[in-house]
Amino acid sequence: MTLNTETPQTQDTATQKQYLTWPNKIGYGSGDVAGNVVYALLSAFVMIYLTDTAGLNPGIIGTLMMVSRLFDGFSDIIFGSLLDRTRTRMGRARPWMLWAFFGCAALIVAIFAIPPSLGDTAKYAWFFIAYTLLNAGFYTANNIAYSALTALITKNSDERVQMGSIRFVFAFGTNLLIQSVTVGAVEALGGGAQGWRAIAIIYALIGLAVNTLSVMSVRELPPEELEDLDAAPEKAEDPEGSAADGGEDHKGAEGDGAENREEPTSARGGAGQKTSLRESVGLLLTNRYYLIILTVFLLAQMFTATLNMGIYFMTYILGTPGSWVPSPGPSTSPSSPGSCSPR
Repeated sequence: MTLNTETPQTQDTATQKQYLTWPNKIGYGSGDVAGNVVYALLSAFVMIYLTDTAGLNPGIIGTLMMVSRLFDGFSDIIFGSLLDRTRTRMGRARPWMLWAFFGCAALIVAIFAIPPSLGDTAKYAWFFIAYTLLNAGFYTANNIAYSALTALITKNSDERVQMGSIRFVFAFGTNLLIQSVTVGAVEALGGGAQGWRAIAIIYALIGLAVNTLSVMSVRELPPEELEDLDAAPEKAEDPEGSAADGGEDHKGAEGDGAENREEPTSARGGAGQKTSLRESVGLLLTNRYYLIILTVFLLAQMFTATLNMGIYFMTYILGTPGSWVPSPGPSTSPSSPGSCSPR
């Protein structure tokens, strides 16, 4: 006698429908090249450009960045809500991912092309406006849409894991490449303001091309098919009871008793119950997994901030800025741990 050692979960995994080909998965993952072109250039080189080339005060720049990030936090919520309401022929996420990157490309060039003829106040204003529009506007829209796309193009959990892995490879590789070659490329393109402007244009064009390719390499599932996914758990909630007791007959035989059993669901936080802001915050602060993610996120931000000061050390202490090749920290997620839906 042969024993069947497969569990229902493994059988379900083995029979999941395949929605994507490998070109689809690689095309989707390549989208992180575009996002990390912006992320790597900004995080690693914007400070050295603003202080050494544009001649601005690092303290004022840091303050402007901090204020800009406040807008960024609110925009995550706004764009997530807008994406949920979007209905187009291209789908819900793909239009945002496609068109938002045109703004990213224009603004990354604007940040690294501050006119030298401007006064200091005008330079600060130029940088703040461009930086805020990029981070709190176009980059957030592109990144949230890109992350949400995973759940909109396949219902296969294995394919979603594969896309995440492929995406990380592209993100890490892009960061490593940009942080390795940018200083030398700026010098090769003429150095100074001219060199930074030229390299920003090149990176913006590369990002545009790859982002467009990524958007066009996949298709979102029809809304009705995605709704079937949401309805499936409800249908399968009590299969044994439905089969053994006759489905509708069983429900009818219970009568009022069935209605009484439905009430505690709402009391425990069902779909009809609204949770207050205070209760939501309390749930977050008592969720140890969220606190772990938050701690890791904060440590990663501190690591990135410290790491990106390395180019100053290489420039002014060792005198070899071209040898600056830091360990990259790719941006493969939304800009805050509370905005996961999930670059």
